[in-house]
Amino acid sequence: FADRAGRPVLRERPGARRSLRLRPPPAPLAPGYGPPLQGTLYAPLAFTVGSERITTQERGTWAGNLLAAVRTGTVYRARAVRSARRRADGGVRMVVSTTDPSGRVLIVTVAPGRGGALRVRARPSPSAGVVGMADTFTAAAGEAFHGFGGVHSGIDQRGASFYGWAQEENLDAGPFGVPGAASGTLLYPNGPQAAYYPQPSFVSSRGYGFLLDRPELARWRLAPRQAPGAWQADVSAARLDYVVAPGAPARAVRTLTAITGRQPVPPRWAIGATLDRATALGETAATYAAKVRRDLRDIDRHHVRLRAYRIEGWGILPRATVRSLIAALHRRGIHALVYLRAFVADDAAGTEPASLYRYATAHGLVARTAAGAPYEFGDSFGGTAALVDFTAPAARAWWARRVRAALDLGADGFMQDFGEEVMPGMVFHDGRRGLALHNAYATLYTRTTRRVLTAYERAHPGRRTFFFTRAGGVGRPGSAAYEGGNFPGDETTDWTRSSGIASVVPDMLNRAVGGAFGLSTDIGGYFDLRSPPTT
Repeated sequence: FADRAGRPVLRERPGARRSLRLRPPPAPLAPGYGPPLQGTLYAPLAFTVGSERITTQERGTWAGNLLAAVRTGTVYRARAVRSARRRADGGVRMVVSTTDPSGRVLIVTVAPGRGGALRVRARPSPSAGVVGMADTFTAAAGEAFHGFGGVHSGIDQRGASFYGWAQEENLDAGPFGVPGAASGTLLYPNGPQAAYYPQPSFVSSRGYGFLLDRPELARWRLAPRQAPGAWQADVSAARLDYVVAPGAPARAVRTLTAITGRQPVPPRWAIGATLDRATALGETAATYAAKVRRDLRDIDRHHVRLRAYRIEGWGILPRATVRSLIAALHRRGIHALVYLRAFVADDAAGTEPASLYRYATAHGLVARTAAGAPYEFGDSFGGTAALVDFTAPAARAWWARRVRAALDLGADGFMQDFGEEVMPGMVFHDGRRGLALHNAYATLYTRTTRRVLTAYERAHPGRRTFFFTRAGGVGRPGSAAYEGGNFPGDETTDWTRSSGIASVVPDMLNRAVGGAFGLSTDIGGYFDLRSPPTT
């Protein structure tokens, strides 16, 4: 791949080995290191023939988080171009022989894309039995890799090997007694690169950007100790699709985010100070309303200058009470935000009534099991939950009614929480399974909401809404094109680089490379795991 001046900026790495037999991974690592990656064949256009078992946490705070991704079988690679022909779009289609003794070939296309980018697509023929595909490139000495979404472990991932999988990653591993974790750099339970908002793209200091344009589980190996002169993108799919954007970092970012999307400029008030009245476990309507009214008195007494206030527990309050509280905020010049989440549940979170859970599960609005029953899991609040199925037209219509109801009460926007809980066994209305939708679910979630808000604003001239998310998803475009901003997660009330206040800066910079530059954060942290909090 060359830039406009003809200078090569990226090359596939030649592979010496013909194939690799995959062995079981080593014993699980200590909490905070994440599931181990298996060995790999660093060769051009490699593919695994065999089977893959991907398992996730099924309940609790880390529902949907990756527990293991184990492949068994043999990895083969591309060998030589057998034939090539020009395409009408200016690209080329190649038939490539491989080291697979069955005679399997690869169909590879390279085509021009927007902004001078090049798109590469490869698929085995036949594809039966293929569970993963990868491409390997030469890593230059000192080459830096910037991006990958909401990663806390620094702004250059050179030397790292990790999974791209949306997951809850919000605890410093130190309290769990992990060796070497005293520095506060490891995340429990999925390792230092775990992220609520993974993005399968980066820009290189060598003058190119790269987008892995697939939604499935990704494995990244970026000049690791075992292969310091190579980097590899590997996806759990029977086809590979990626984009290379030659150019300096700013140009590469523009090119890639034109494909994946960029967050829109928010209303001016949304970048001001916001006070968040969270709920407590077991919260009642009476106790929560009393807290909000006390906040209003304190805002007046102490002359607190706010642009917004979030009523997290609005869903358990009588609608007349919500309307009255929002009106009280508006009289003070404060915008009102409420709260929505990706699942319905019978739990003690105090954010919505259990009647929503009963209605959604009874009317087929949630992801289901292979047998057709609602796919139920334990949520973060000790309850039973089910994930809203945004591929179902009925679920989208129901969601639209919920969003419009909040706006009709006077709300100016909301937090749209969660979205990491998609599990392999889930079946969705459009026929897709959890493995195909896990990293793409947040995009469906945010796109559904954005369409509702666009229609609402059109019908109500002068109203401009804002919502922010936690999970982020992939796609053409991804969730960055639809959401107003992001909450980087439940930071701890300390200065650790893993999950404390110090983690916000690399998280913010890494997301921005992928077009998600609007960040909303708890300035004092969210979880108090150390008593007293550090100052």
